[in-house]
Amino acid sequence: MKLRRTIIKRFRDLARDYHAAYRNAQPQHLSDITSERNEDYFTDPKRKHFKEIVNSLSKEERAELLALVWLGRGDEGVTVEDWDSALQRARKEDDEGTANYLIGKSPLAEYIDRGLKKMEERK
Repeated sequence: MKLRRTIIKRFRDLARDYHAAYRNAQPQHLSDITSERNEDYFTDPKRKHFKEIVNSLSKEERAELLALVWLGRGDEGVTVEDWDSALQRARKEDDEGTANYLIGKSPLAEYIDRGLKKMEERK
C-alpha cells in the first residue's frame, strides 16, 4: 500500500473522535436534519478537517483507503486475496463525494481497524 500506516491511523482516530461526539445524532435521512445537534453533525470542524485530509490525498491513496474500509466492513467480493480488484473498483468509484461517503460511516474507525488486521494477517 502506498498510503502510510500513520495516515491511516490518523483517519481512524479522527473518525473515532468525530463519531463519538455524535453517536446518537447521525441523521438517517435529510428530513431528519431539524435539531441543532444534527446541524452540528454536518458543520463540525472535525468533519471539515477529515474531508480536507481525504481530499488532499492522491487518487491512488483515496482508492486504497476506500478499499481498506470495504475490506474491513466485509463487503462481498472484497478480500485480501482479491485486493487488486478492490483497488480497481475503488479507483472507479472515487469521486468528489468520497470524503463525505467515508465520514458518513459511523463505524469507520472499526472498519479501518478490521481492514488493517486483515492486511496484516496476509503477510
